[in-house]
Amino acid sequence: MQAILSNPAENIYLMPGDVISIAREPQTFTAAGATGQNSIVPFDAIGITLDQAIARSGGLNDNRADATGVYVIRYEQATDYDQLGYRRPDAMSLAQIPVVYRINMREPNGFFLARRFPVHNKDILFVSNAPMAEVQKVMNILIPVIGTGGTAAVVTSTVAR
Repeated sequence: MQAILSNPAENIYLMPGDVISIAREPQTFTAAGATGQNSIVPFDAIGITLDQAIARSGGLNDNRADATGVYVIRYEQATDYDQLGYRRPDAMSLAQIPVVYRINMREPNGFFLARRFPVHNKDILFVSNAPMAEVQKVMNILIPVIGTGGTAAVVTSTVAR
């Protein structure tokens, strides 16, 4: 239906008695990592761009995301992969080749690229954690323990007097 609406030349004439069957194939991508929401996200068959996919997944998590590590993971058809100008991973002729695209959202060009980069059905949008996010996790575990230990040392030294 979207093809007919966007390109009237795709429209065909119907005759009385014709049967129209419409099959809906839901389109989805998976959002994972330091996004606002890790889930399988549906979108319309007409498609969405990377900036829209990031928005639908809740954006980049301010406390965890590494804006230089936004990845789109997909399988490309061999003919599409050949157009990228890279040599295939092995000598065998694969029908689909796994490809990882990295977009740096810390640079302004990343936003323009995201606006034009199409997200395909079954793509994975992965946002990596910032390096300091791991340190912050450890500190969140240690601070209550260190704080309790410090309090215990103060109480012990006052009781001993």
